[in-house]
Amino acid sequence: SVETGNMGFTNQCAVTAMNELSNHDNARFLTRTNHTVGRIENMPAQKAELGVSKAVLREAVIMQMTWPGSPAIYYGDEAGLCGWTDPDNRRGYPWGSEDRDLILFHRDIIRIHRENEVLKRGSIMFLHGAHKVVAYGRFDRNDKIIVILNNNYEEVQLNLAVDRLGMVNGDTLRRLMLTSEEGYVLEPAYHTVENNQLAIQVPKISAIILKAE
Repeated sequence: SVETGNMGFTNQCAVTAMNELSNHDNARFLTRTNHTVGRIENMPAQKAELGVSKAVLREAVIMQMTWPGSPAIYYGDEAGLCGWTDPDNRRGYPWGSEDRDLILFHRDIIRIHRENEVLKRGSIMFLHGAHKVVAYGRFDRNDKIIVILNNNYEEVQLNLAVDRLGMVNGDTLRRLMLTSEEGYVLEPAYHTVENNQLAIQVPKISAIILKAE
C-alpha cells in the first residue's frame, strides 16, 4: 500500500487516482506551457502551438508516471498535439506529422514505469520542496527510486536526506532518465550517498529519475 505520511490524501485516493495532464475539458497541457489562455473563438488555432515548452511537458510526464495512481495519456499528447480549451482540444491525431522525439520519450518513460513495480505499488515519501523544486521517493521492500523536478530557469544544488528512505553511506543510485531543455537521455550516471545525503546538481527545467543499485 502507499504510505502517504503527511501528504494529505488517503491510500485509496492515491492508488486509484487517474493521473492526467490533458483532457477534453481543458486546453492541452503542451499549449498551457506557453502561459496563454484562449479559446478557438477568439484565438487563432496556430497560436496554441507558439512558445510551448516540450521540456516542461517532459517534466510533467515524469511526475505523471512516477506519482501514485494510474497514468492516463489523452490521445495526441504523446505526439505533441496542441489545442485551446474545448472544442479545440479535440483536434484530430497528427498522423504523419507526429513529434517523433516526444513519442520516443513517452515510449521510454512508459517502459520505466512498466519495469519498476515500485512505481505502481510502492510507498511515497516527500524529500524536498522549494520554489519550483520538488523531490520524492518511491520505495518498497525491494527497490528505492528518487524523482527530482526543477522547474526553475537556473540549476539548483540539492542535498537530500535519503537516510529516511533506508539508504546508508556508500549506497549508489543509478540514473534511469534525465530530461532537460536539451532533450532527454537514458545513459546512466551514478551518485553515491555520503553523510546520509544525496548531493546532486539539478539542471534548469529538468527532471531526474534515480534508482538505488
